[in-house]
Amino acid sequence: MPVIIKGDFKTRAVFLDGKPLYPFESQKVVMHNPTGYGWGYQGSGPSQMALAILLAVTHREEALKYYEHFKREKIADLPEEDFEVCFDFDSWLEARRKVDEIHQQPIICPSLRTKSSSHFAWKIISNLNLFPITVPAPFNR
Repeated sequence: MPVIIKGDFKTRAVFLDGKPLYPFESQKVVMHNPTGYGWGYQGSGPSQMALAILLAVTHREEALKYYEHFKREKIADLPEEDFEVCFDFDSWLEARRKVDEIHQQPIICPSLRTKSSSHFAWKIISNLNLFPITVPAPFNR
C-alpha cells in the first residue's frame, strides 16, 4: 500500500495521504518525545514519528516490533526540511518479516559445533579477515 508521507519542518506537522498524523496516540503507547515529531536524524522525535506512522499503517504489535528499524532506515534519512515521499509499507514490512524469519532460524554447522546463528555468523566473519587486527608482541623489558 503506497502512502504519501508529508512533513512540514517549521510546524513539525506530519500527514499521511493528506490527513494529519497527531503524535498523541503514539505517545500513549511509548513516550519518546513530548513535543512531537522530528526527522533527518536519529533521536526521540524521529522515534515518535516512526512509531506513529507504523501504528497508522499496521497493527500495534508489528508497529512496536519494527518502528526503530523504520526510524533508522527511513525517517533519519529524510532531509531536515519540508518533505513529501511516497512509501510502500507492504513491501517494506514484508522484507522486515523475512529478515526476522531468517534471524530466528538456527544454523546448525557440525564443524563449528554450534546452533547459534549469531555465533555461526561471527565465526564466519572473523575467519574472513574483514577486520584486520594487529596484535602487538608482548612488551619485554
